[in-house]
Amino acid sequence: MLLFVVLLWGIASLMACWGFSLSVRWVSDLNARRRERLVPMYSKRAFKLAPVLIFVCFAVAVIAGYLANQLASINGDSLGILHSPVGIVSLLLAASGVLWIIQSVVGDRARGRVRCPKCWYDMSEVPTMMCPECGHESKSRSQHTRTKRPRWAFIIAILSIVIGSYGFSVNRRVIATDLFAAVPTWVLMVGWEWFPTRLVYDDGTMTPSGDRVAVDSCLQNRLDDKEWVSKERATRFAGRISQQMLKSKEARWDPKRLKLLVSIYMQKQYWHPIDSYPLPASNIDHEELLRLCALDIAEALRANPPTMLDESILDAASNPLQNAYIITRRSVLRSYAPNMSPYFSTYLGDPELNAYLQGVFKPIFNDIDQPEIVAMINTDDHDKKTLATRLLIDSKAINLHYMNLTRSLDAKYGSRDDWENVFYFSEAVRTLPDELKSQANELIANWLQSDLVSERMFAIRAVTHLVIANNKIPKDQKPYDVSLFIELAKEFSLGDDRLAYGPEYPGATIHTTSLSLILKHDRTGLVSFPLIGEMIEQATFGAYGRPNAFKHEDEWTDESYQAWIDNLAQLAESPFTENQLWMLENFPRREDTIFEDQLIKIAASLLHDQPGEVERMARQVLWKRGIDLP
Repeated sequence: MLLFVVLLWGIASLMACWGFSLSVRWVSDLNARRRERLVPMYSKRAFKLAPVLIFVCFAVAVIAGYLANQLASINGDSLGILHSPVGIVSLLLAASGVLWIIQSVVGDRARGRVRCPKCWYDMSEVPTMMCPECGHESKSRSQHTRTKRPRWAFIIAILSIVIGSYGFSVNRRVIATDLFAAVPTWVLMVGWEWFPTRLVYDDGTMTPSGDRVAVDSCLQNRLDDKEWVSKERATRFAGRISQQMLKSKEARWDPKRLKLLVSIYMQKQYWHPIDSYPLPASNIDHEELLRLCALDIAEALRANPPTMLDESILDAASNPLQNAYIITRRSVLRSYAPNMSPYFSTYLGDPELNAYLQGVFKPIFNDIDQPEIVAMINTDDHDKKTLATRLLIDSKAINLHYMNLTRSLDAKYGSRDDWENVFYFSEAVRTLPDELKSQANELIANWLQSDLVSERMFAIRAVTHLVIANNKIPKDQKPYDVSLFIELAKEFSLGDDRLAYGPEYPGATIHTTSLSLILKHDRTGLVSFPLIGEMIEQATFGAYGRPNAFKHEDEWTDESYQAWIDNLAQLAESPFTENQLWMLENFPRREDTIFEDQLIKIAASLLHDQPGEVERMARQVLWKRGIDLP
């Protein structure tokens, strides 16, 4: 099909060029007939038939081009030339470029005239070889019959074809986004400081009717898409716009600049592989830039009263989409460990990276470790609290003050609104030095054994965060050891039916939250499968009545499958349909274990004398394992 499309476009181009060539020659012959001193080159019959042939050529060109575009549209290969103004203008420019080339090649023929080859003065009555008009002396009479070909026609033709070709290349983007896609990206990169904001990033502009005015092809979106801008080009651009940040506090928190840097270094497509994220530009001292950003935030937090710039810094630092501190922090860590995941939890789990980050902050440690910053850990201002804690954790000043994160514990319930303190406390604990880590571990252990709901719940949630963070740490790094905490949770929290968060959450008890913690920690099932089997039979799951303990089957051992059979296979004989369905929904999926025959037998036991839904699901389980059933 593509061959036919190319062939039709070739026919259309050829016929269009031929028709235009005939038009030029016909007009030239018409002038020769009007001027008696020019010699016509065609007979009267050919002269009269030429307009018909010209019309046929252009008609065939239009029909062939239309058919080519339709065939391409059917197969999804259309350039959409006629679907946007850019496509139409590009087509006209390219066609005019071809026509100008023909015009320049055909030129103004002599047709019996004798002219100066330089100024084209009429030399028919001049007896000598020298032109009386310009003084040019020709070497032979043949030069006086040269064809006049204007050079400017070639220049116009080249410009028309180049601009038309560029229009074709961006036409699909124009159709997919908007008309501004026709503006070259390099133009936006050069003039990003002077262009209107909405061409640089989506500024949320609204029309009088309340509709959002979105420029889908703005520079921010282009930098976030490797089909628009390559990783290397984006990195060079980031280096250029970051230069001024080292010199000016205003530039460090300029919204335009930060929006563009976020698009380059912190793309929305978090599922991309690590090597797809651009490395920071090498011509920028990112460590110094990070220190300056930290000082800006620290000064803004301590300012009393804050200036307008201080307030704008705090607003920007609280916004992940224009936060110079977060952008630069990631750049520093990526420079140190290019092949490591950009997530903060991974960095915090690596002692070497933590030591490096502490060294970066060391020159300003005394500035950050100020009573005013520490006092903000327990402030009611959410943004200031977040910024202060982040600075204290990164600079490791939190080592001396991590206990301050636990001051706002609810006396009766483990408040769900206290998740920030839990998060920051666990992050701080993960990076404590050895001499303080044992003290923190003892504190968590005491809380897990405490009779106070607030203390026990704070500890369970902190350990849960440690478990989740450990699961994100690469296998070649040593995770934080939480085995002692898990044992204490099993001993003191399982069976504790006190409400965890108050009457408004009746299904959330200390028992259910601690069971959820155990399920997250036990990736092999050796601990959780016996608990799950017992809890299902006793109907004591509460809010976690249908847990999913099969997220990590790729890590199971033979002992895991044996534990599944020993503790969960009996659910096939349960009198409760929901228990049978849960067992089938969480049936092992691997087929290459030594327990395959046993597993098939368990599923086959549910094929007869069972509710219809159970039997259908059992058939699906067996069918996926390659068992054909009548």
